[in-house]
Amino acid sequence: IYDASYKMFDRFVLGVNYWPRNHGMDMWKEWAPSEIAAEFSQIREMGFQAVRIFLLWDLCNEPDLAFEAPSAESARTWNKILYQELKKQDGLHPVTVGLHQGSLLEDNHFRPQELAPFNDFMCMHAYPLYTSLCPDSPDSLRSTYWPSFLCKLSSALSGKPTLMEEFGVSSQLISPEMERRYYESVVFSLAANGALGVFPWCFADFIGRQKKPYDAAPYEAGFGLTSTDGKIKPLGEVMIKLARVLEKVAFNSLQREKASAAMILPR
Repeated sequence: IYDASYKMFDRFVLGVNYWPRNHGMDMWKEWAPSEIAAEFSQIREMGFQAVRIFLLWDLCNEPDLAFEAPSAESARTWNKILYQELKKQDGLHPVTVGLHQGSLLEDNHFRPQELAPFNDFMCMHAYPLYTSLCPDSPDSLRSTYWPSFLCKLSSALSGKPTLMEEFGVSSQLISPEMERRYYESVVFSLAANGALGVFPWCFADFIGRQKKPYDAAPYEAGFGLTSTDGKIKPLGEVMIKLARVLEKVAFNSLQREKASAAMILPR
């Protein structure tokens, strides 16, 4: 998947975030080998090339939600120390940090332009559901372009390519037809707009909605590409379609037209 410099993927990568459907966030406490083996087999059959938990060193998932950085310099120092130490111990796998849209919409001190020197590539998590800047329906132009826009903005600020490491919608909030429209627009837009790849959140709807933090937002257990009974949802069908297209089209070899329009965002 990686080129010789391990600085970026050598093709548009189709991956997926993974939690087992019957254990969810408790997978590290209740490891079920047979369940995980069966689900990994389904992941391969659907055409995915990578699973996030085994792909790279991700320093922290949405770090500003895990701890508060008092300044941009402190966030940069945290990133630098971890990056340099990991590179000493493991020269094979790339290192990145799982930034989300908060790093582009507010001053949480985890800024792509400041952290870029200590990331092999940048990551972005984009959810229109969680921003007032996307008040329209999930399948609207604004909401479906949101992930691609954030990737392009992250890359413009950092000078590094950006992976869409998380995005998705919940089946408990919208219809299957709207889910399909949203996914089709988002994933093909990301491929066409120069993202390194796309990793939907997540592989399966999972059980465990009564546990924190899902007790307060039970719909978050419904973001899966497959249902709790293992059936492929419309979202998963879209990803299978994308996998087949990627077998035929080398997106990284295509030349994209230079932008002829821009959006001005007030500060």
